[in-house]
Amino acid sequence: MVAEFYKNREQGNSVNVKQLENEIQSYGKKISNLLEIIEKGVSVDTALPRIKELEFQQEKLRAELDQVKLKQVSNGEIKNTAKQIDDYFQHFSENFKGAPLLQQKISIKKIVQQIVVDRKKSNVQIKMFRIPKIRNPIVESIHKSISQSSVCPEQELNLHECDLTRL
Repeated sequence: MVAEFYKNREQGNSVNVKQLENEIQSYGKKISNLLEIIEKGVSVDTALPRIKELEFQQEKLRAELDQVKLKQVSNGEIKNTAKQIDDYFQHFSENFKGAPLLQQKISIKKIVQQIVVDRKKSNVQIKMFRIPKIRNPIVESIHKSISQSSVCPEQELNLHECDLTRL
């Protein structure tokens, strides 16, 4: 799954990391300059739309930079991450059983994105992450990428439903 994610990412355009970092820094300087102008007395109403626009562009560049950095991950790092995810699932039940309630909740939040209960239809919908939210820079980048993506979340997540009338 992780290897597949990176394979898909590698097909995008290659962009120079340094160039993106410089552009992000440039937007930061522009924002700082506008804030200094506001402090000197220029109307906030005049500068605020431009600041918001610059912040939006800067955030887009940060997201693009994250994507470029994801492409530069080595095969060894990918294999290590895949092993870490596999170990997480292999040991999930034994770790879950002996854990205090708070730790159990944290463990569930790493794999379950959302639970929707429809009492009228006696239906529960559970949205689960394909990749658990474990502490790993690659996994964290993947989840950040998914949340910023314009792709429909259902394409990135497994959706599972449970009919309460059958329980």
